[in-house]
Amino acid sequence: MILLHGTGANGVNNWGTIAPSLLNEGYCVFAPTYGASPLLPGIGAAQRMTDHVNEMTTYLDRVLDATGAKQADVVGHSQGATVGMHLAKVTRPGRIASVVSIGGFAGGTTEAGLPGLASLATVVDLEGLAAENSRNLPDGPLPMPFPSMLDINEHSPTGQRLFAGGSPFHGDTSYTLIASALDGLVPPAMSFPARNYPNVTTHVLQETCRHNGADHAALYADPQTVDLMLNALDPATAVAPRCWPTSPISGAIGAVPARGSVPNN
Repeated sequence: MILLHGTGANGVNNWGTIAPSLLNEGYCVFAPTYGASPLLPGIGAAQRMTDHVNEMTTYLDRVLDATGAKQADVVGHSQGATVGMHLAKVTRPGRIASVVSIGGFAGGTTEAGLPGLASLATVVDLEGLAAENSRNLPDGPLPMPFPSMLDINEHSPTGQRLFAGGSPFHGDTSYTLIASALDGLVPPAMSFPARNYPNVTTHVLQETCRHNGADHAALYADPQTVDLMLNALDPATAVAPRCWPTSPISGAIGAVPARGSVPNN
């Protein structure tokens, strides 16, 4: 099991809820920090998408070699879901058994990518503007923060490779896409594809749990998300996902009951 964090996060702070949940179910968990700069090693996913995909492709190969497994599962939050989908379809097709996307992008619409950024990138040369601003700085170039955010759409060079053939999905990989109606960064309309695929399952948290207030930052600390993820990874042991009050940013409220002890209502 490989956990891929989101933009600006790392392999520790993104997975304080999900990693222990997987370990408790017997999974072998790997949670790398990818795309970090030497000056800020705790801030990941800070390079270009090509760099992230190449780094995690090599990492996947090392995990498979070390464990002797033929395939790995991937759970990704936000940008991490996009990286995982690249592994599954573009760089290592057949080596990823399942991808669980938590607030990730798989929409492939003309408004694809982060709101107000990727759609703007289709008509404005953001990279050119960033380069021009850097040239005018007295102390030399200042790199654009998190430039991979320009790549999380179907128009970028990496996005075109992922969406080649009209879909970001590999036919032999299982995909579970989890989204929140309260996610102001990557809402369900961008998390889900425009049409149905037999190997893709989608979940909007609030459709089955009106108490769930998770936003983009709280998705990976949400009991319902955890249960949906575990159900997707092992359908034979699926339980009714916990419907438990969750607040934006901070996650679940109060002492959370054990998995399988609270019905979804």
